[in-house]
Amino acid sequence: MNVGELARGGETFILKMKVMRIAEVAEVMIRELAPEYGNKPEEIDIQLIGVRPGEKIREKLMTESEQRRASETEDTLVMAPEMKELSHVQEYYSDLLLRKEIKTYKHRNPVFVTSVEITGMLNCLGYL
Repeated sequence: MNVGELARGGETFILKMKVMRIAEVAEVMIRELAPEYGNKPEEIDIQLIGVRPGEKIREKLMTESEQRRASETEDTLVMAPEMKELSHVQEYYSDLLLRKEIKTYKHRNPVFVTSVEITGMLNCLGYL
């Protein structure tokens, strides 16, 4: 079921994204691109500088309150509105859950993309 079919008004939709470590992206790019610029990948160092003020290691997409009223499809998280005026939208999602057309959201530990998958993505996007 796609987001356009689900939408009733007042919901928030979040696309599920793949999780990757920036250091691994850098390693793939160095390995793949260094030879094109006359460099040897093993001669290029990655310098870790740490987290700067205001930066986050992970982005939190939902509060705990939002997680309690969230559901999910295969590729999208859906937060039903909390407003009483939109209770019909909340009921709609409750019915979808009962019919098992969507699932209750469950927080999971992230599954990181592999370097092979990163290489494929970068190739697909034309960066390699």
